[in-house]
Formats: sequence, structure tokens, C-alpha cells
Amino acid sequence: MKRVKIGFSKSKKNLALFSWAVRVYQRTKFSHIYIILETPFLGSDTVTHASEGKVLSMSDYQFNKRHEVVEEIVIEVSEENYNEMLLELHKVSGDDYGVMQNIGILLVDLLNSLNIKIKNPWQQGWNCSEFVCVMLQKCKPELVENIDPQTVTPKQLYNLLKKEDKYES
Repeated sequence: MKRVKIGFSKSKKNLALFSWAVRVYQRTKFSHIYIILETPFLGSDTVTHASEGKVLSMSDYQFNKRHEVVEEIVIEVSEENYNEMLLELHKVSGDDYGVMQNIGILLVDLLNSLNIKIKNPWQQGWNCSEFVCVMLQKCKPELVENIDPQTVTPKQLYNLLKKEDKYES
């Protein structure tokens, strides 16, 4: 079995309006979700996420300069599923961030509240919660089997992971 950490954070920038807006909208202390891969041979862990215009990986040292960690949840996955996740992560690294996708999530939520069901009209690029959801589809598929990665929020994934959280964060 392999351990994967899913983290939740907020921006450390002085005027982080988008981070603030997501936290207000979700009613959470976090606005961002990411994956931490244990890489002791590098001297620190590696954070992978969709942010700053791309899907990218960085050392936890660099990540912690930009983000305030709110909480991290550890999950255990099979070696086979872990490797599937790494392959997918490698395939999408460098893809563009999907700014409009976040507006689409807001639109889907608004129309759902009026009992109007639509799909996210803006599906190009990646946002942080979509990225983590797709990685979870590879390494822990039963957890997210009924989740649409195009409309999932960090809060929804947090709630799912807290139900599964059997390990110390």
C-alpha cells in the first residue's frame, strides 16, 4: 500500500481575492486542494496541483511559501492504483489552468439550486478540484465514482475524504 496526502490550503498573497471569494462561497477556511507525493529521496515531499496557470509539481518548500496549509488528509491506495495515478499525473503535467471552468461551477451550482441541470459549459483546462478528483479516480476510484470532475469543489472532496479519513492527518 502507498500513502497519498490530499491537502487543503489558502493563498498567502496579501490581496488574494480569488482565494477569499472561494472561501466565502464554500464557507470554508480553504480555497485550494492539492496532492502531496512522498519523495524522501528528494529531501522533501512533492506537491502537485492545478494553480498558477498550469498543472504543475513543486517542492513542499516552494508550495509553503505561497500557500497556508489548512489541513492534510492521508489515504492509502494500492501500489497498482498509485502507479495509475502517477501515469495520469505525468500525462497532464504542464496542461493549462481552466479559469473559466470555475465560473462554470458557479453557474452549475446556481442553476442546480433552481432545479435546472446543466453540465459545466467551460471544460477546457484544469482547476484544482478537478485535478484532484481525476487523480482520485485513478488511485481511489470508489471514493469519487459518482462525482463529476467538471463541477466538483474543494469542499465536496474534503467532505468525501473526511468520511474516509481513517488515518492521522
